[in-house]
Amino acid sequence: MMMWHLLNMNSRIIELDQLPNISYTMSGGYVVQEKIEHWYEVMNQMPNYSNPKKINILGGKTGSTPEAGGSFTGILEDKSGHRFLSIINGAGDYQNKPLRYQEAINAVALVLDQRYPHTFKSGQNLTNPAAIKLPATKQFTLPVQVAKTKVFWTSDKDNLTTQATTSDWQPHLKSVKKINLWLLLKLT
Repeated sequence: MMMWHLLNMNSRIIELDQLPNISYTMSGGYVVQEKIEHWYEVMNQMPNYSNPKKINILGGKTGSTPEAGGSFTGILEDKSGHRFLSIINGAGDYQNKPLRYQEAINAVALVLDQRYPHTFKSGQNLTNPAAIKLPATKQFTLPVQVAKTKVFWTSDKDNLTTQATTSDWQPHLKSVKKINLWLLLKLT
């Protein structure tokens, strides 16, 4: 979870992980430049992985011990732009780096095989309900519009419906431009 929160706080983390070199300043003003070798390993091996869903590894951190084997915590992205946090432990012996990347791809592919995204985009007008009734106001109905893009993953491809209920309802208002709504998503 910590990696996911860091990514949400600063999306440039992925950009930094894809740089071929990193430089930093040590005490005394000494500048160190190092080649980021694991990224070259990922990119060089990518054509060799079984990856029919075209999942990209955006970045991450590897680790290993003889007891735990190979591990990888990374951010992956499907061809639709959905991002996934993958945490892999026990991927082969502790020196097998390609296997941990393949296992991360396999984990995301399994999710994509079993779950379907339902995306509600910011600014999108919903069709069900297309509007809510406001009988106590001058404006009798108000269109229902998505405020923030959100993706919901379900095991059912087609049967996600929405139902709006109002929160903080104040029937004494004479004109309404915006009302907070709770969208209830249910499988039917």
